[in-house]
Amino acid sequence: MTEEKLAEQEDVPPSRLAWLPRGLIQSRLVLGLVILGEGFVKLDPSGLFQAVVLVLGVATDVFDGVAARKLKISTENLRKLDSRVDIAFFLLSVAGLLVFRPGLAGPVVLLGALLALLELAVHTISFIRFRKESSTHHYLSKFFSLFLFCLLGQFFLLPEVTWLYWLTMGLGVVSFVESGLIMLTIPRWRMDIRSWWDVLKERRP
Repeated sequence: MTEEKLAEQEDVPPSRLAWLPRGLIQSRLVLGLVILGEGFVKLDPSGLFQAVVLVLGVATDVFDGVAARKLKISTENLRKLDSRVDIAFFLLSVAGLLVFRPGLAGPVVLLGALLALLELAVHTISFIRFRKESSTHHYLSKFFSLFLFCLLGQFFLLPEVTWLYWLTMGLGVVSFVESGLIMLTIPRWRMDIRSWWDVLKERRP
């Protein structure tokens, strides 16, 4: 989304539902704390409760963006908040999983460390080039996020490393590589970029 479009959206009179996208984002943080808390109290030893809360958190992630676009308030600050809460929700969910299923510490820490390094690399590229954090929200990252939370849900219900673990790891690597290529290729900082291929098409004469 261009800076001009963002400026136009910020000039639109606020709707009575303007609180909804931010409320959905903040509720995701609360759901993450619920997952962490259940890891300690273990009211449901099957892990089903945490898996359901995880699904609710993913649903808020989907609908906050839909609501923001419908209400024409998808600003840069809101998208940055969404990205930061996404990371916080993921970390809280992982912490809850490690408390609930300590036997999965090895594979979970391995995957988490890999993703953290790749995330740091992408943000470093963005800060060096534009003095801003990366916020591409490209399609592959959304696809990867879906698989990542499916994996967490599977771990809560079935504490075993399956093909889904390795597929998610591979998708994560490819997604972050594409994000890094996007940040290296775009001439100026912007967010909501569909793919690296779209950036390349835009640069063609």
